[in-house]
Amino acid sequence: VIVLVKNFEGLIGLTNVKNHDKVLDELRELNLRLEEKVHERTKEFEEEYRKVRSILKSSSDGIVMYIPKYDIKGEVVDFSNKVLNKMALTINGVKSNSESETDYIITKFPHIKNNGHFEDCVKVLKTGIPIVRDPIFNPVTKTYSRVTVSKKEASDSILVFFTDVTEREDLKLNIVSTSKLAAIGELAGGVAHEINTPLQILDGNIRLLK
Repeated sequence: VIVLVKNFEGLIGLTNVKNHDKVLDELRELNLRLEEKVHERTKEFEEEYRKVRSILKSSSDGIVMYIPKYDIKGEVVDFSNKVLNKMALTINGVKSNSESETDYIITKFPHIKNNGHFEDCVKVLKTGIPIVRDPIFNPVTKTYSRVTVSKKEASDSILVFFTDVTEREDLKLNIVSTSKLAAIGELAGGVAHEINTPLQILDGNIRLLK
């Protein structure tokens, strides 16, 4: 359409078959260049898309996109979500997108209101400033995650990255438990020493008296 408009004056001013053929040749050449540009840009987009998909698949983070739902006052009351990679399913303990994707995440995952995740998402949506919460406990899967919430550029949606840190948290609990046991052992050893010392003195004095 743009090419035709640009050449409209030339088409009106045609006086003979020779000029007509010349304009047609120019149009064909411009059309060919346009097709080459479109083909080139399409290849670039396809390459970028493959790169993004490769990154998503190989990422150790689960990635989900949240789309806000507003009430009549313009306040965010909920989010719908879209799963962007399989790791998101694994971390959240579900087997398929249909189990995880929903139009109302609060209804399906009510615990996000209790652990602060929903409030984080609303705040990021309003301010654009990313928030990291580490860890967040999932009472459904009994796992811990580091959750990063960031606003998607030039879009009214946010990206949520889940990293499974359950093993780390379990290790921390084990270290704390071990430390407590060690402290109890030291206390018991100290008490035994304090009791044993006077008993040895008494035993020596008794022997002396005998």
